[in-house]
This record gives sequence, structure tokens and C-alpha cells, in this order.
Amino acid sequence: MLRMLLLLLILPAILLFTWSVSAAPPGGPGLVPTATYPLKVSANGRYLVDQNNQPFFLTGDAAWSLIVQLTNEDAAYYLTNRQQHGFNTVLVNLIEHRFASNPPNNIYGDAPFTGQTFTTPNPAYFAHADAVINAAAQRGILVLLNPLYLGWQCGDDGWCGAVSAASEADMEAWGQYVGNRYKNFDNIIWVVGGDTDPTPVKQKVNRFALALQQADGRHLITAHNYPEDTGGSNGMAIGPWNGASWLTLNNTYTYSNILYRLSKTAYAFSPVMPYYLMESAYENEHGSSEQARRAQTYWTILSGGFGHVFGNCPIWHFGSTPNYVNCDQQTTDWKSWLDRQGSLNMQNAAGLFNTLAWQTLIPDWNHEVMTAGYGDWEKVNYATAARSGDGTLVVVYMPSVRQVTVDLSKLAGAVTARWYDPANGTFSAIAGSPFANVGTKEFTPTGNNSGGDGDWVLVLQADAATAPTPTKTSTPSKTPTDVVSPSATPPVGGSPTATPTSAQTIFMGETRILGTNDNGNGSLLSAQRVRLGQAATLQSLSFYVSATGGRLRLGIYDSTGPNGGPGVRKAMTRPFTAVEGWNTIPVKSPVLLQPGRYWLAFLPESSGLGFPMEKKGASRWYTKAYGKLPTAFSTAPNRERLHWSFYATLTID
Repeated sequence: MLRMLLLLLILPAILLFTWSVSAAPPGGPGLVPTATYPLKVSANGRYLVDQNNQPFFLTGDAAWSLIVQLTNEDAAYYLTNRQQHGFNTVLVNLIEHRFASNPPNNIYGDAPFTGQTFTTPNPAYFAHADAVINAAAQRGILVLLNPLYLGWQCGDDGWCGAVSAASEADMEAWGQYVGNRYKNFDNIIWVVGGDTDPTPVKQKVNRFALALQQADGRHLITAHNYPEDTGGSNGMAIGPWNGASWLTLNNTYTYSNILYRLSKTAYAFSPVMPYYLMESAYENEHGSSEQARRAQTYWTILSGGFGHVFGNCPIWHFGSTPNYVNCDQQTTDWKSWLDRQGSLNMQNAAGLFNTLAWQTLIPDWNHEVMTAGYGDWEKVNYATAARSGDGTLVVVYMPSVRQVTVDLSKLAGAVTARWYDPANGTFSAIAGSPFANVGTKEFTPTGNNSGGDGDWVLVLQADAATAPTPTKTSTPSKTPTDVVSPSATPPVGGSPTATPTSAQTIFMGETRILGTNDNGNGSLLSAQRVRLGQAATLQSLSFYVSATGGRLRLGIYDSTGPNGGPGVRKAMTRPFTAVEGWNTIPVKSPVLLQPGRYWLAFLPESSGLGFPMEKKGASRWYTKAYGKLPTAFSTAPNRERLHWSFYATLTID
């Protein structure tokens, strides 16, 4: 964690995998794969897979004080928000020594031990811990669970002093207790140690870890030590534990602004062990910039890692200890930081890689693919690239705007080339694409990304027909509300049909048939919020009806209304008498829509009309006599968290 003021003085300022369409805050796509836990190491030893051997792209958030500091209600609030931002992992201390309002007691006043540390566990305390871990499981979230955080320099931040005072038998008992208690919780990976070289207590920590592994043989175990180049540590889990039988997962820990160097070391380690970035500069700490934090993620993945644990101050300690922690902007209001750009950066990275075969990427250390423009090794301008073994995918991360040269002959077929903006999660086409897979080709972005920084991701795919296109989604500031659908065929049961076209077809909105019936909306103009991730031409609107009753009008509004609400009408359909099932109606005039937020609107004639809905998403409505949709939506509509089975069909020429 590197969580004390001392740190600031030392370090320089720097379930089965299925696609689920979910509401997501502003950023990348709402396509979030969920896993059947527990995780295991892949056959090639490079990444993790679930019980169905599906790759797991670790998108993590540091929530060190989650169990001790938050009530059940606040924990649920936090975990729901993380889920909707695409996070599938949280890093948490099972017991906390300093970073809480009343450590080591939890928010309900329960201490972890009723007497001697490690040997007298308090059932009330661990019942709350159970509830939090289960709440994460209900949201498909993995818990990197640390039952023995030692603390910065083996000091009072953690339990190092207690370990030193304990006997080896005590430590063995603690390992057996937590292993036995949590061996049947599927969504766990164990973390041992934290922020220190464990050498002063290494024998006792090893005894604990062996007992943990013996009691719980289902879960992987990793370690958290010193960061790179401090205290003699090499910045990896294996540093002080190389050869330990219980260590089954590696990670990197560095505050270096050239962290790809350590990533290369971790990738080259023998025998092969999967690794992820456990920790680097957090948001609102160490003066880290948006671009630098994005580089943490992309440098790691394109250097052979399988994920990254992001962090934010004050989220990691949930505002509990301002006297011990210096955020760049000092605050205890952790909820106000949940939807900041740092979380969106992670959402966008997950949104990109979860639509690509990222697990097949091999780092291009020898510049066989990106032959020029990669910058300087051990400098912040260094661009990393990786290519799949079958030549169908190349991904390049450029920390700054520049020209790069790629050898297209390294790809397996005609090359579709696109820029991905890591700041807002959108693609832009590259003129002339697709390109023949012969010779070299220079690629240069037109300027800075949407965040005003120079970093871009170049995505080259050898078979565009099988390349999923992420669609940007949107939501309100705190909790999920928007719903978007992937650029894919709508569901089969009662599927709508779209006009055949040679252009690529995408869908914006909810293509599922939802489960709760809604009616009584006659003469109410209602709209649900969606987001379009790329310029496309609107062709039709589709609305699912479960019970007929009168006529219906459909339309779409932009988001120029108050607070981003529905504003000016962009298109509408003719009036029609709705039938049961999908009603797909062409708009009167196809219209080109630019990327951004929109509102799909409908106006029923009769309250007898029934249609499915779900109490998620952002909606606006007001009383409006049935008739032609107004050119401008009301500036003072009612608000409600729900959406309907309602989507738009668009084409990309």
C-alpha cells in the first residue's frame, strides 16, 4: 500500500463466462464477462482461467479497508458501483491494524480477536467479513484477500509486530483457521504479507502460509512485498519467496514510471508463473497523471501480464484515516471519487481487452512487429506492442502521439486498423483500412485523445468480420443507470428484424426481453438513456410489446436537456398499432448520429399497452397527449431508475 506520509518522502511523486449487458458509468462498453470461480492457472502458465477454462482479465480495485470500515449497506453500494464500472476484482485486508476508524475493530465495533491475537478469532467479526465476501461473489467479483498484512517497513501499519510476538504454533493456527473458514468461498485468491520485506518474520509467515495452503487447497496464493528498487526487493511476489511451495501466483509492485521493465522481468521468470500488476501509483496520490495511470495497465498487459489492481485515495481506506494518509486532494469523501476518470480508464481497458483474444498476445520485445517509433527503453515514451501467435491480432500502446511503423506481413490476412481512445473507450477508423498484409505501414494519430493526452491504442486485426466492436455506455455519477447492447445479433426469442444492408449493423439500447411487466403509461412521453460509441446512421427503432392496446410512437432525442437529459428530437417513426412481440419501425428519415449520449423515447396512446421493463437505468417522463413527438423534450421531466426492451438499429458504412 505504501500508505504513510513516510512513503511520500521516500518515493518520488509519480459462473461461466457469458457476455452480460449491464448498465455502466461513462466509459467503455457494458460487456462484462463473469467467471465460474475459483480461478486456476492456464495450461501455458501465463494467465488465469475459470473452472470452464475461460481466460480471466483481472480488472482490480484496491479496497484495503472494505471489510473493517464499511457497513453492509456501504459495502453493497461500493461493490455495485465497481461491478458496473467493469471491475471484477477487489484487494482487501481480512483484518486491519491501522487504516480504519477504530482499528482493529470493524465498523460495528467487533474486534477480530477476543483475546490473544491470531488464536482467538471473534465469530461476530468474521461473520461480517463473510457477508462482505459473499456480497462480492453475488456481483461476480473476485476478492484478493489478505489475512496477514504486515505493514510498511514491518511497522505499526500492519501486523508485523504481532507476528513477531506470536509463536510459530500461533501462526500455524491462524493459517488453519482462515483456510478452513474460507475454503468453500469460491471467489478468493489469498494474498500474504504487505508493503515490507518479510525477512524479520519470514519463518513465521512461511509457517502461516503453509498451514493456509494445507487447510485450503482450492485457492491460489500470492504475496505482497516491497515495491521495486526499495529495501533490496525486486518488486515481485516471488522476490523473497522464490521456491516457496505455497506461492502459486506472481505479481509486480512498482512505483517506477517505466514499470514495463519489471513486467519484462516477470514475464521472463522461470519456471513460468502468471503475473499481474498488484500496485503502482494510485489516483490522487503521488501526483500521478491520467496518462501515467493508463500506462500502468497497458504496459502490463502488452508485456504479458493478465491484469492490474488500480487504486484511489481515499477509496482504498474509505476515508477512515486522514491523519495517516495524504491524498493529493485531501478528502474523506470516498463516494465522490467512485466515478472519476481513474475508474473510467480501467473500465475502458477492460472494455477493450475483453473483446479481444488478449490471452494470445506475446510481447514484441524484439520489435519484429512494431519496427520503428517505439521510443526509448527505460524512458516514459516507450511504446509496447504485442502480437497473437496466430497473427490475427496486434495491439500497440503509445504513451504519446508519434508515428509508428508496423510490419503488416506479421499478420495472417487483410488488416483492419483502428485507433482506440483509452480516455473515453471509443474506436475511430483509420483511413484506407483494411490494408493488405504485406510490407510495412506507418500509423499516426491525428492528435491528442479525448482527455487531452497523447496516449492511444492501435488495434490491428487480421479478420475484421470476427472482430467485436465495443460500444461506449453511460450512467449517472454514482450508480449504474444506462443500458446498452453490444454490436451483435439481437436475442432469438421474438427477435426483431432489421432491413438487410451491406453496411455493418449495430444496436444501441436494450435488445433483451426483460422480465417485469409495465403498463399504465398512456399519454406519457418516456425516454431511456443510451450511448453511441461511434458515428452511425439511425435506420429503425424497435420496441417490445407484451400486451397490445392502441397506437404507439417512437423517437430519439439528443442529450442537450438540463443535466444531460433529453433535449432536441433527432428522429421519429410514423404512428403504428403495436402488436405483441418486437415492433421494428423505420424512422421517417435516416439520420447520422455522432458518438455520444441519446434518449430513446416512446409515447403510447393507451394505458392498456404492456411492455417489459427493468428497474435499472436512467429514464425521464412527463404527461403528453398522444400525438406527434415534440421537437423538444420537457425541461422538467420526472426521473426514475428503469428502462424497457427498446433499442435502435444503426448502420456503419
